[in-house]
Amino acid sequence: MLKDNEKGRNNSVFASKLKEHLSSKRSDFDLEAFLINNDLQLYAPYVSENFNDSELPLTITWHDGVDESGVTEGLVLRDNEGGRINQAVLVDDSYAYSNPTYVLMPIEDPCFIDDIDGEFCGGTGGGNTGGGGGVTYTPRDIDCRAIESSDILRVQMPEFRLTDNTRSWPYRNYLYLWAITGSFTRDSNGFVNASPNVNELWWLKEVSRSNAKDKKWLSSGISFVESNWKEEEVELRIAVAHKKSSNDFTLKGTVKISTDGDETDSEQSTGYELSKIDKAQSMFNVGFDRCSTLASITSDEGYGLRDGHQIFHFGKMEFYLKHVIQ
Repeated sequence: MLKDNEKGRNNSVFASKLKEHLSSKRSDFDLEAFLINNDLQLYAPYVSENFNDSELPLTITWHDGVDESGVTEGLVLRDNEGGRINQAVLVDDSYAYSNPTYVLMPIEDPCFIDDIDGEFCGGTGGGNTGGGGGVTYTPRDIDCRAIESSDILRVQMPEFRLTDNTRSWPYRNYLYLWAITGSFTRDSNGFVNASPNVNELWWLKEVSRSNAKDKKWLSSGISFVESNWKEEEVELRIAVAHKKSSNDFTLKGTVKISTDGDETDSEQSTGYELSKIDKAQSMFNVGFDRCSTLASITSDEGYGLRDGHQIFHFGKMEFYLKHVIQ
């Protein structure tokens, strides 16, 4: 349970130094057994990224897994000629970003237990985010009227980034993402039966505090946000939430469909609602109109372009969408 960053890689230099400091007064003290027996972990958000081979003194702080003040108490572990001196310090995100810091805290999720592969964590879409199918792709805006009814319109989200951490120090960032469209059938009397299609694409997708703080672009890990955005699906809704210890969250709302292609007078809405998600909070739930999104997908609407595509900005998250017509 000795972790030096969100991915759980061991940094032998820092791990050895920390074990030496914590075990110095008791030769029989087994640090890793102590962590395992108490369901604790040592977590260091910025050590690997910022302090490789650093000679700065280590700081160890502790967190109860509940407090969201963003400040934790800690000790700076210093050596001098007369022995070791531990200096009390208050740790926040800025301090940890500038000083190698380990956090002693409860195990937050099953993704961080060594004998679990994390199959419940990250993106569920998986796979390649490329164009696929041998299609040559050139970024361009599209007039939806030029798309044939037999065409397959695929929508991708190749990359995204957080522009800041979603939670206070020292919590990790975990994200949920859903793509929602509507569909319909007609009964024997010609009446419309509308229903939502809700696809869960991320479940506890992790973004390191370092990557969020540095606003780093990351692969979404999603093959397609929508594998075939049909003419009847007037609206594609993208909803994102993040883990938060003091909230419960229910994803619900309506999504537009058209029972007669793109004719606006045939539009109607169908409702959707998911079971409550414990300890999560909504970041955004935004509808993308099929025609207007395609018409401006390579246009700069205020947040710039990425790989020739419009960057969408909602709350603390940015991403861009690509389309492939087959």
